[in-house]
Amino acid sequence: MPRVETGDEGYRWRRLWVYDVASETVRCVSSGELNVWEACWFGLDAVAAVVSLGPGEGLWYTATLEHLELTSGARRSLYKPTDQLGWPAASPSGRHVAVVDAFCSDRWVVAGELRIVDGASGAVERVATNGVDISCVEWRSDTALLLAGHRGFETVIATYDLATGKFTETWTSRETTTPGFHATVSGGGASRDCALVGEGFRRAPEIAVIRDGEYRVVRSFDAEYAQTVECLGELEELTWTARDGLEIQGYLLAPKDARKPHAVVTMVHGGPVANHPRFAAAVPTAPVTNFFTEHLVSNIPDFVRVFLQDSPTNTGGRYFTRSPVMFAHRVKTPTLNVCGLLDRCTPPGEAVQFHNALLENGVTSVLVSYPEEGHGVRKMPAMFDYAARLVAWFERFMPAHARQL
Repeated sequence: MPRVETGDEGYRWRRLWVYDVASETVRCVSSGELNVWEACWFGLDAVAAVVSLGPGEGLWYTATLEHLELTSGARRSLYKPTDQLGWPAASPSGRHVAVVDAFCSDRWVVAGELRIVDGASGAVERVATNGVDISCVEWRSDTALLLAGHRGFETVIATYDLATGKFTETWTSRETTTPGFHATVSGGGASRDCALVGEGFRRAPEIAVIRDGEYRVVRSFDAEYAQTVECLGELEELTWTARDGLEIQGYLLAPKDARKPHAVVTMVHGGPVANHPRFAAAVPTAPVTNFFTEHLVSNIPDFVRVFLQDSPTNTGGRYFTRSPVMFAHRVKTPTLNVCGLLDRCTPPGEAVQFHNALLENGVTSVLVSYPEEGHGVRKMPAMFDYAARLVAWFERFMPAHARQL
C-alpha cells in the first residue's frame, strides 16, 4: 500500500495534559492552535510552555515561551528568543520563570544564555554566567537557582541568587563531566548541593554528590573500565579558530604506543567534507549532503533556513556552496555512507546521492542503510553491526600498524 503525504501533519500535535491524582481524571489544557514542546508549572493554576503554532519539527526553531492559564485557557507571551529555547523552570511561587536561549542544531541539545522572566511585569533579565553555557536549571527556592553547564573544556555547577544578582561557581572540573550531550544535575540538601552521574575519559560512570563544593563518589560502575583505558596516553585539549573567526575546541587522545606518527580519527557533529588528500577514510553517518533536498525533503526545513541564513531560490548561494554533493568531484577519500531508512531529519536520500556521486567520480564508496533506524544508529543489533563496519573501514584504509607479510 502507498504512503500518502499531503503536508498536513495534524496527528503530530503535542498537547499539554493534566492528570488529577484525587479524581484520577485527565484533561487537555492547551489550546488547539498551540504545539507544546516543553512545559513547567508556573504557580498552581498556570504553566510556562515552549510552544509553536504548528506541530512540524522544524517549527521548534522559532518557538516562543508563553504563559498558559489552566482554567480560562488564556495565554500571553512571556519571551521571544533570539535563537532557540530549552529547559523552562519556574520558581515555586510562580513569580519567575528561567529558560535557556541558545543557537541549537537539535531539540534537547540546548546550552547557552540564561534568561529570567518576571511573570507579572514581563521584564527579562539576561544573567551573566561568567562564560558558562547553561544546560540545566533548577529552582531551589524562590530566589535561588541551581545551574549546570559548560565553559570550554570545563563542566561547571553554580548557583544564582535572584535577590542579589550574584552568580557563584560551586564546582568545576576539566576531568569529570556528566554523560549525554550536556551537563545535568539534580538538587538535594542545601541549595548549592546536588547529585549527578559523573564520568570522564579515564573515569567510569559513577553516582556522585557535590556537597559544599566537594565531589564525593557514592557508587562507581567500574567494570574493569580502568584496565580498558590503560592504552590511553596523552590527553590534550586543543583550541583553534575557524575561517569565520569562531573558536572551536576538541580533545586529542593519543595511545601509549610510542611509535609515531599516529593515525588520527576525528569525530565531528556536522563534520568536514573529505575533499582533502589528508583524509585516508571517512564515515559520514546520517549526513546532510545537499541542502536543497534537505530543505525540501526533511522535517526540519526551518533549521536549514536559519542555519544558512539564505533561501533555496538564491541560485549559487549558500544552499549550493555548503552542499558537499556539489563538490563530490573533488573528493578522493574512500567513504562509508551510513543512514537510517526511517530518518526524517536527514533523510536517507542524503547519503544515497553522495554515495552515487562518489561512484560516478571513481571514488571508493559503500552505502549502508539500516531499515529500522532513524536519525543515527541507536538500537541493537544494528549498533553492533555499525561499530564493526566502522572499525573495519578504518582498519582497511588506515590500519593501526603495517600488516606483517
